[in-house]
Amino acid sequence: MPRRKRRGGAQREKERLIRSLQRALLVVMLIGLIPIGLLFGCGGRTEGPCSVPSDLYLFVTAGVLGAFIGLTIRIVRERRSIERAKR
Repeated sequence: MPRRKRRGGAQREKERLIRSLQRALLVVMLIGLIPIGLLFGCGGRTEGPCSVPSDLYLFVTAGVLGAFIGLTIRIVRERRSIERAKR
């Protein structure tokens, strides 16, 4: 007996992809708060994590911001493709 094909499998897969991208976006946002907090929280102290040059924190923050923007663009494009497929 042949199996019937399920309709909407690709649709569900894309929605699952968007959910996983949104989770990744949340993780990137939380990771991005660490160098920003250390950058502004040190206030001239030189012990512990404050001994790292502030330029390094800025580089890490720039990288995290780039990842955040890239994930956001990908989520928007995937949502638009799903909406286009529904029409």
